Amino acid sequence: MAYWNICVLEFCPTVTVEGSGNVCDELEAGFSWTTTPNGTQFSNGTTGTGFQTTWTWYFGDGSTSNDAQPFHTYSEPGSYAVCLVAVSVYETSAGLITCTDEFCNEVTIGEGGCEPFVVNFTWSGQGPAVVFNADASMNVTGYLWFFGDGMEGDGQVVTHLYEPPGPYQVCVAAWYWNSNTQDSCWAEHCEDIDPFEVGIAEAFGSGIGVFPVPANDHLVITGLRSPAELRLHTADGRLVLLERMGGARCHVDVSRLAPGTYALEIRAGEERSVRRIVIE
Repeated sequence: MAYWNICVLEFCPTVTVEGSGNVCDELEAGFSWTTTPNGTQFSNGTTGTGFQTTWTWYFGDGSTSNDAQPFHTYSEPGSYAVCLVAVSVYETSAGLITCTDEFCNEVTIGEGGCEPFVVNFTWSGQGPAVVFNADASMNVTGYLWFFGDGMEGDGQVVTHLYEPPGPYQVCVAAWYWNSNTQDSCWAEHCEDIDPFEVGIAEAFGSGIGVFPVPANDHLVITGLRSPAELRLHTADGRLVLLERMGGARCHVDVSRLAPGTYALEIRAGEERSVRRIVIE
């Protein structure tokens, strides 16, 4: 009778297999958004991306984008199902692995009211001509000015001619069109200014004479320091004449200028004076 001796040896090592499931768990698509008067800014918040990632956005209105941080404008208010699909490539010991993750959220357009913002202004000049410059904390459609003397204006930068004395309460209002509410959104800022207060420009200009007023074909300027720069501005701030001269008595040809009200700016070094001039 034969006997067989059977020996069995078992070895069970732990083997880690790096597969696409483990790597792809790192990829997590996500985004947030901010609605502005001009459209919606989407901010990509995807995490765990590989060495190469592509993006596809579906805005819920039939439009798409491949930008990482897209800006999109909706033509109509409403709720839209927006989705971001992130496709990322990873380099592993098993080779290159491509992973995909998708994130969707409902974005509501058209139910928000006015976005709060502020408007302010600076001004320069002394005497009749004052240049105003407005600034807002967001992009706006336009600016309206109330100069405190019964006159109004529009635009971001405006020049206004005052009659003494001051002070004046000046207000600027900014507005934008809110397509969500189909209405205008406004902000306003007011402050008192006195362009005729005593200062360097007034002391400098006190020895200068300008005549005749109104003028026809020429102006006569006396008491200029040498040299001085003469600038003539229209009521809306356009520069129409620039000359350098000096002496006890100077003549300026204005015969080719249209009739109207102008601001004559006289500069000598750091000193400055502004006079209101009428040409007939």
